[in-house]
Amino acid sequence: PAPAVGAGRVFDVGAGAQHAPGQLYALDVSTGETLWQSDADDIDTSPLVAAGTVYAGAGESVRALDTSDGSRRFRHDVGTPLTTPPAAVDGLLLVGGTDGLYAFQES
Repeated sequence: PAPAVGAGRVFDVGAGAQHAPGQLYALDVSTGETLWQSDADDIDTSPLVAAGTVYAGAGESVRALDTSDGSRRFRHDVGTPLTTPPAAVDGLLLVGGTDGLYAFQES
């Protein structure tokens, strides 16, 4: 998955040899220092940063983490494998699954 940049950080899934695949990492944009990593080890989409939150897909769920410390804001299970990374528009978070498009309030 491609990294995302926002809030002075680079958010990457399994970034580099020292990082485990499937975990989301927040790296300092200037130094590359790892600031935090997610507890989840099944992140499989590119992340999206919007409004102080980083969103990512994991199997059949979309996860939202605080950009500052990685604490969980929410997790929504959609019941079908996700096929697209998250996208945001007009306060909605959108993800595609094998059976259609899902929309959630960002907050």
